[in-house]
Amino acid sequence: MKCTELNCEVKPKFHFTRIESRGIVSEGYMCEEHMRYYFRKYRSMKSIEENKLTAPIGTVCADFDLMIWDYSLDPKDTPCILYMREVGGTRYLCTRMDAWAWSTLTAQFYQRTEPRPVSHEGWADSIRILGGQLQDVIVDKLDEADNWFHAVLRIIQNSQMKTVNVRASDGYVLSLVFGKQVYIDEKLMVNLLIDLDIDGANSD
Repeated sequence: MKCTELNCEVKPKFHFTRIESRGIVSEGYMCEEHMRYYFRKYRSMKSIEENKLTAPIGTVCADFDLMIWDYSLDPKDTPCILYMREVGGTRYLCTRMDAWAWSTLTAQFYQRTEPRPVSHEGWADSIRILGGQLQDVIVDKLDEADNWFHAVLRIIQNSQMKTVNVRASDGYVLSLVFGKQVYIDEKLMVNLLIDLDIDGANSD
């Protein structure tokens, strides 16, 4: 395993995955020096396509943009960093996730077929069997006591809105399973051009 950058012999510290339109467009390995250089370029990258959706009041429409695995951290901890970028803007939400959430998201991006039903597919089937349909996912708050982001599944059942509280990472996966949009409370968003750091992420 080598750093993706040409002629670099330093052992990589990170695995990165770039995502566009909910599909993986590039991935590779980088040492810490090249990862930080990549982040400086990342600041100026074109934002995700123009936002044509009407977000619920007080929220921002966001989509998957970048995932990073930090090999210096114990896989039993939270080695994955996910960046959700504002659609048509420059703000983002950065969260740390555990290895299970990383692998589940990656399987959805690659559309891999699992040998047996996985948890989120089971949740999705339960919602459908009970006559519901996921409308969207709203990441609504950060629990500062344990640094976990929370989300709300907004489900339509019998023409009525039902809500279910989940971890943000579970909401992200279900948004992919159902092909639905993610919205993030505006107060949680950070300006990409001012404050982007591969070290400063909250857990999820």
